[in-house]
Order: sequence, then C-alpha cells, then structure tokens
Amino acid sequence: MKKYISLALLTLFSFFSCNNNNNNNNNKKRDIKEQFAECFKKIDASLSALTEDAKYALEQMKKTRDNKQQNNVWFDDFLQKKEQKFSEFCEMSSYDILSCYTDSLNYETDEEKEKIEDERNNLHEELLNKHHLRIEYYGGGSCQKIDYKENYLYNLFKDYITEDNLLYCQIKDKATFFRYRAMMGIDEELPEKMFLSDQFLKKYPKSNKFEEIKKNYLGDISYFISEAYGYETPKEEMRKIIKNYPKTFMSEIFSRYLKGEDFDQTNKIENLLDKELKKHNDLEFLFN
Repeated sequence: MKKYISLALLTLFSFFSCNNNNNNNNNKKRDIKEQFAECFKKIDASLSALTEDAKYALEQMKKTRDNKQQNNVWFDDFLQKKEQKFSEFCEMSSYDILSCYTDSLNYETDEEKEKIEDERNNLHEELLNKHHLRIEYYGGGSCQKIDYKENYLYNLFKDYITEDNLLYCQIKDKATFFRYRAMMGIDEELPEKMFLSDQFLKKYPKSNKFEEIKKNYLGDISYFISEAYGYETPKEEMRKIIKNYPKTFMSEIFSRYLKGEDFDQTNKIENLLDKELKKHNDLEFLFN
C-alpha cells in the first residue's frame, strides 16, 4: 500500500513540476517578447527623432520648389543637424540598447540563443529599413557610424537642390562606410568616391562645398601614398586607378609616385592640385 501511495505522490509531483516548468518557459518567452517590444519601441522612437530633420527640410523645399538657392540653405541646415545628431546617437547608444538585452537573458540551449538573436537581428534590419538607415559597428557591437542608405538623400532632394549638392550627396554616400586596409586592399567605393570628388572640383569651383571636398580628396590621395610605404597592395590599387580613371588628378599623382617621385614635402600635392584646377578653369573659360 505504501508503495502505491509513494508512486502516486511521485506521479503528482512530476505532473506539477512539469506544469511549473512549462509555466516558467511560457513566462520566459513572454518576458523575452515584452523586452523586445519595449526595446524596439525605444529604438524606433530614437530613429524617428534622428531622421525627422530630413522630412522637415523636404517640407520646406516643397514650399519654395523653384528657388533652388533657398533650398540649398535648407539643405545645409539639414546637414549640420544631421552630423550632430548622428554623431551623438553613436556616442550615446550602448551595446545593451542596440542588442535589446539578449546578452542578459538565460538560454536553455545554444539553439535557443541563436534563434532569439536571429529574431533580434531581423527586427533591427526592419527598423533600419523603415527609417532608410545603415549602421556600422565596432567589434563588440557599439555603433561606429550611422548614415542614410545609399542614394536616399539624392533621391529625396533631387528635384529641389542644385547639381553641386546632388553630386555632394553621391560623394558622401561613398565616403561613409569605406574602410582601407593596407594588407587587404581597399573597398571599391573609395576610388569611385575619389573620382566623383575629382569631377566635383572641376565642375563646381564656386560651390560652398568646394573646400570640404578638396580637403577630403587630398586626404584620400595622401593616405593612399602613406599606406603604400612597405606594402605592395596599395601600389596595385594605384595601378588599377590609373587604368580605370586615366584623366584625373589622382591618377597623375599615383603615376608620378610609382615612377619614384617623392611626395613627403608638405603641401606639395595640394599645390599641384591648385595648379591643375587653375589650368582646367582657364580652359573652361576660353571655350565657354
């Protein structure tokens, strides 16, 4: 009799224990979903605040649609706010916020962890797409750079701002996420960005973006040369640029460098660029 009673009690204990485990699992799943919902609600609000200036600038431009000079003012105001907000977002966004707390959760299995992280990543991507954004992360998950998706600003403002600012949008698209590694070569967008910069300086010498583009163009060329010391890969990339973009200032400098010319002297490249641009502008004046 005692044997049957013990068996019955054991069965009841197992039943209630199983129910309790199921309830715990259900509560855990509910807690995870609630955490996700709350976390992504906050991120959605942050990204909305981050991108509201573009919408506001567009609304103002629509009011003065044919006055592109006035629209350029709205565009410049937008750019200033954008740089500040985007920089602050990366500085203030901790890994815990961006990861939506998945690192603080207790997982039953590795498969469960992977599934939850996949769900988080998919939700992240949906939010970024919703706000037309892209984010690059440092190792460990902290935000390194955030900006609009390529061509978004160009397409948004193309009917309202001047041609120099449209080309500026394209250059900034290329500039945002390229990375250079001397031992591994370069992202293909860097030569494209440099080519667009070369075209900008020749086409728009009176643009208020001229000095910024010039400074960055010179910086890219100088950085290229500095990375070539001791490595063959950057030199191979220089040869590709010379082949693909033959009638550009960067190709002339890289060609002279590969032939042994020294560019260590301060401002030497800038002085050569100024002469090249003056010659180009003089020819434009004669034939136009």
